[in-house]
Amino acid sequence: MFAQSTILNESQRLFGFRFMAHWFQKNAHWSVAILLTISLGLVYLGGVQAIEKIVVFSARENSKTLSETISAFRTLYTQDVVEKVIHSEFEITHLHKDNPRAIPLPATMSIELGKMIGGSGSGTRSYLYSPYPFPWRVQEGGLHDGFRQNAWEYLLANPESQYTKVESVEGRMSIRYARADTMRGACVNCHNTHPESPKTDWKAGDVRGLLEITYPIDTNIIAVRNEFIGAYRYFTLAAVLVFLGIATVIASFRSQISKYKLLEESLLRSNAELSIKNEELDQFAYRSSHDLKAPLSSSRGLASLIELDIESGDLEEAKKNAGLIAKQMLKLETLIVDLLALAQADTVDNDREKVDVESMLKAINDDFSYLCKQNSVEFRTNIALSEPMLAQKTRLSRVCENLIFNSIKYCDLQKENRFVEVSIVEENDRIEISVADNGLGIPLEHQGEVFQKFKRFHTSAAEGSGLGMSIVKRHVDRMGGEISFDSSPEGSTFRIALPKHLG
Repeated sequence: MFAQSTILNESQRLFGFRFMAHWFQKNAHWSVAILLTISLGLVYLGGVQAIEKIVVFSARENSKTLSETISAFRTLYTQDVVEKVIHSEFEITHLHKDNPRAIPLPATMSIELGKMIGGSGSGTRSYLYSPYPFPWRVQEGGLHDGFRQNAWEYLLANPESQYTKVESVEGRMSIRYARADTMRGACVNCHNTHPESPKTDWKAGDVRGLLEITYPIDTNIIAVRNEFIGAYRYFTLAAVLVFLGIATVIASFRSQISKYKLLEESLLRSNAELSIKNEELDQFAYRSSHDLKAPLSSSRGLASLIELDIESGDLEEAKKNAGLIAKQMLKLETLIVDLLALAQADTVDNDREKVDVESMLKAINDDFSYLCKQNSVEFRTNIALSEPMLAQKTRLSRVCENLIFNSIKYCDLQKENRFVEVSIVEENDRIEISVADNGLGIPLEHQGEVFQKFKRFHTSAAEGSGLGMSIVKRHVDRMGGEISFDSSPEGSTFRIALPKHLG
C-alpha cells in the first residue's frame, strides 16, 4: 500500500510538472509577462523599503550631528563664558531674561537654544531632561513618557551609546534620538551645593540627564518616495516595451508556424521546418526571458547592496552600485531596441522606391562619424550604378547600417590603416552590395553561427545583444536577396545580392 501511494504521488508530481512546462511553452508571451510583473513588484517593494531606511538613516545622522553641536556649544559656553564671569558681579541663573546683570546657566542656555531651533519651522526640536530636574523644570524636564524612561535606563547603563526610535510626535512621523548628558567637572560643585538641587552627591562623569533631538521624517519620506515613483514609471515603461517587443516577435514566429502548418499535408518537409521553427521559438522565448531577467535580477540585488552600503555609511560604494544599476538598464534598453528591430524586420513591408544610395551612405557615415573618429577607421564608398537603385529603402538602410556599424565596432585596434569600404555595383540582373573591413574577423569555429540569434564572438571588444546579424538576415530575406561572407583574422567581407527588378 505504501509503495502504491508513493508511485501515485510521483506520477501526480510528474504530470503537474509536464503540464506547467507545456503551458509555459504554449504561452511564452504570458510567461514573460508573469516574470516581468513579479520582477517589477519586487523592485518596487525593495525600493520603498530602501527609501524609508535611507531617510531614517539620514535623519539619525543629522540628529547625531545636531546633538554633538549642541553639546560642543554647551561645553564652550561653560568654559569660555560661565567660568570667566563666575566671580564677577554677574549672576549665573535660570532667571536671567529680566536681569541685565545675569547670564543663563549652561543647561538653561542649551534649553533656550533648543526652543530657538524648534521655532525655525523645520519641525526639528531639542530637549534636555533628567529624572532629577530642578523645581522650576519639573513640568518639562522630567521623564514624562515611555521613550524618555526607556532612553534613561539604556543610556544610564551605556553612556557612550545612543538611543533612537521612530514614532509619531504631534501627528508627524519622527525619529527621536537621545544621548547621555554627563556631569562636567566645572558643574559638580554648583549642583551639589545649590539649595534647590534634587541630588547633592554628583561626581564628574555621572549621567546627569539626556539630550534629545526630535527630527520629523514624514515629508522627507514622501519627497524621496515621489522621486522613486517617477523613476519607477520610466523603468516600468521600459519593461513594458520589452514585453511588447518579445510578444511581437513571438507573434511573428507563430504566424510563420501557422503558414507551415497549412502546407503540412502537401509538403513532406513541412514537419521538419515546423519543428525547427518551434525549437527556434522555444530558444528565443527562453533566451530573451533570461536576458530580460538578468538585468532586473542584478538591479534588484544591487539595490539591496545599496541599502546595506547606506546603512553602513559607505556612500562611495552605494554610488558605485548605483552606476552598475544604470549599466544594467542600458543593457536592457539595447535589448529592447534590438527586439523591436527584429520584430519590425518580420512585420513591416515598404513599397519599392528609387533610392539615392550615395545620400543614404553619407547619412550613415554622418551618424557613425564619432565612432569612426574614436577608432581611427576610414570610411570608403565605391558606387557604380547606371540608374537609381529600386528597393525597399527602410530595409536597405537597416542592412547597411548594421553591417557598417559592426565593421567599425569590431575593428582591430592593433592594425594600422583601419578601414570600412562599402561597394554597390551592378552584376547582370542583380545589385551586388559588399561591406569589407580589416577588423578582428569571425573565428572559424563560429562562422556557422553568424546569423543565429544572441550570438556574439568578441564579447570583450564591445557590448551588444547578439541580434544584429539576425536582423540583417531577416531584411535580406524579405527583399528576396542572398547574403554571404568571407572572414579571417585579416578582416571580413559581407556580400548581399539583391534582384535588380524585384527589390
